[in-house]
Amino acid sequence: MKKTIALVFTLLIAASAFAGNKPKKCSREEMGIHGNAIYVLEFTYNLHGGKNGGKQLTCLDSVVFDSRGNFQDKYRRNNGKYTWFSYYFDVNGYSLGWNEYDKNNTLTARTAYLNDNNGNCVERTAFLNGKMTQRASSRYENNRLVEEQSYDENGSMAEKRVYKYDNQGNNTETEFYSRDGELTQKYIYKYDNRGNRVEWRFYDADEFLVALTTYYYDEHDNLIEESSFNYDEHLNWKHSYVYEYDDEDNWVRKTIYRNGTPYQVVEREIAFPVY
Repeated sequence: MKKTIALVFTLLIAASAFAGNKPKKCSREEMGIHGNAIYVLEFTYNLHGGKNGGKQLTCLDSVVFDSRGNFQDKYRRNNGKYTWFSYYFDVNGYSLGWNEYDKNNTLTARTAYLNDNNGNCVERTAFLNGKMTQRASSRYENNRLVEEQSYDENGSMAEKRVYKYDNQGNNTETEFYSRDGELTQKYIYKYDNRGNRVEWRFYDADEFLVALTTYYYDEHDNLIEESSFNYDEHLNWKHSYVYEYDDEDNWVRKTIYRNGTPYQVVEREIAFPVY
């Protein structure tokens, strides 16, 4: 059942955007949350012996959304470590990056974005303890990311990635090149008719299959099964996900199974404004 909480709490979680010309989603939508939630608490427990009685809290995420539904702040307690992420957006709602602080509110890391007029990130720079550690530049065609180059802390190019798409804007192929321009590996993706990724194939430089992962989803488009196979398509492991939903079709509990044994539970408390 939907939890209606009047207080404004503070927390957040990191977002990753899919490259393509699909409509951009706000952070709240990326998390699969319906409605105008103002914050969400996520409790992650490890299950000992596969039984609820032995669950142990390992991570607490508190995520606060701004008026556009984007991340504002995220507070995380993970195995005794406290981290605060503060997110920034421009007047159009395009991400400018985030800062990362420790329990003493000391800035420890930050990531800065430079966007084009369409809100596409054309440059991303990461800093750790005040020093630049990585930079990436991106090129777009028709609002689709087609090429990305990564640079190390010395400004030398470390890797180039080339992206290809189908007519629906799904990223179907990613090629990885070394600084010398040699192909090092390739990813091939397949999707269902709802745009969910259902297969990932990983090939080496000689285009031999290294690994294969398949994905299955429920009617809410939430992942319910993920299976990993090696080069001869022999099963390595399988993760299954079982959800409980509230009245707004938001999942509020997720149980994760590894090879048929429950080993982790994530519980959500979603706060909506009270009018």
